[in-house]
Amino acid sequence: MNSGRKSQQKSASRRIELRRGQLKNGNPSGDYMKAPRCGARNRQGKPCQCPAMRGKRRCRLHGGKSTGAKTKAGLQRIRAAHWKDGSRSERLIAEGRVLAAKRQREIFNELTKDYDAVTIYVHRLLGLPDFPKVKVRAQLRCPDGPPPEWAKESDEAK
Repeated sequence: MNSGRKSQQKSASRRIELRRGQLKNGNPSGDYMKAPRCGARNRQGKPCQCPAMRGKRRCRLHGGKSTGAKTKAGLQRIRAAHWKDGSRSERLIAEGRVLAAKRQREIFNELTKDYDAVTIYVHRLLGLPDFPKVKVRAQLRCPDGPPPEWAKESDEAK
């Protein structure tokens, strides 16, 4: 008799294990504990434990239902909302590199304008490099948001 009761308990626990009911947010029914988790950080710095939307990485509370901007104006509003100072934008980084290279050449030329063969020979005797190393970094910023002409150029490129 005991063996019959144990087998009934095992089969009941299997049924509970396999089906835990309906899930929201487009996730398949079944064991909700196996659904992928959202992972967005809460105010305590811990990840959100809600199930993520199907095919997305976030739950409905953290943007999983969002389809994103549909129009060019909407995309531009998103870019403007996320803009801080532009120091990480590709365009300003490239312009900063060009400006830094120009300044680097100017400084190098200023430092080495009086160099001659004797100076280079003395540097080699002392174990110093022949010419000074010059490294310049330029970080450009646009704190007022992306210039409007950038939006026109990106629209023309598409």
